[in-house]
Amino acid sequence: MTNSDTLNQAKILVVDDVPENLHIVVESLKNFYKIAIARSGEKALQLVNTAAPDLILLDIMMPNMGGYEVCHTLKADPKTSNIPIIFLTALTDEASELQGFAEGAADYIRKPISIPVVQARVRTHLDLVFARRRLTKQVKMLEDAAKLRDDVDRIMRHDLKGPLTPLLAYSDLMLMDKSITPSLKDLAKEIRTSGYNMLNMINSSLDLYKMETNRYQLQPQSIDLQANIARVLDSLNVLAKRSQVQIKTQLQQIMIMGEEMLCISLFTNLIKNAIEATAPNGTVSISIEKAANLAKISIANPTPVPEAIRATFFHKYTTSGKKTGTGLGTYSAKLMAHTMKGDIILQTNAEVGTCVIVSLPTN
Repeated sequence: MTNSDTLNQAKILVVDDVPENLHIVVESLKNFYKIAIARSGEKALQLVNTAAPDLILLDIMMPNMGGYEVCHTLKADPKTSNIPIIFLTALTDEASELQGFAEGAADYIRKPISIPVVQARVRTHLDLVFARRRLTKQVKMLEDAAKLRDDVDRIMRHDLKGPLTPLLAYSDLMLMDKSITPSLKDLAKEIRTSGYNMLNMINSSLDLYKMETNRYQLQPQSIDLQANIARVLDSLNVLAKRSQVQIKTQLQQIMIMGEEMLCISLFTNLIKNAIEATAPNGTVSISIEKAANLAKISIANPTPVPEAIRATFFHKYTTSGKKTGTGLGTYSAKLMAHTMKGDIILQTNAEVGTCVIVSLPTN
């Protein structure tokens, strides 16, 4: 529905005990809006309770129930408190004007009535009415979307992650069995890798949204960074072999403060990207070093990042050369690093290739 269509549907109640005043106002507005009239305060309240208007033009000086009392009554009722009221008045003193605003009036139109002024002020306040309604609707949609996201979060955590736990446990048991054949061991690694990939996807879809909206609650613990990366490399071993990419490591045992699953997701994304970016017979190099209170993890590959995406390398949906890439890998890695009070930077050029450096706080 366009704004003009909405305004054409607007309903205005004009309240005045003087027929001449009613006639002037109605004639100035009837070609643009739906008009209802009332010649007393009591009748105005009755009409509002029957069919609430979008805007009320209300005379102050009326017998029995004056405009102030009508306004006070409407503003005291939650069902009608949001209807804007413009007073029609011959009063010019400041005290009367302040009293009207104190009762909840939105504006004043002074008598004798000027048709252009009536039309302009009515249009302005109706624009505000419908803008507020659109904003309220958008807020409600966002609230519903957030609730839906929370519902999906709950379903995915309980219904999807649950079956992965025994799958990962069984694959670990198979790998611990020294009697299985090499082919079965490779199969067990495939199963475990697929399981962790799915777990990573679930965690990413759930947790990224919370990180983006600052709703993620970090629960830091001491993590053996070397063991964590070794676990990631083990899960990516099959991919590296298929891609004919060598993995060169220079690791040392450093304890960091963070969350294990965030670390696994972060390094899985970055190392997987490095492997996929490396040509056959190339090498991905991974090293760990300690600098002050930080552990610095460098992940290097010989392929430079295309110039077109260097400035947006860590932005959402940035991808290059991948038919099935989502563009979330480096974006999520940066979010996770920042969530764990760390940082991540890119170094790339045609001479040395690409190096992503992650800094995470140590114990």
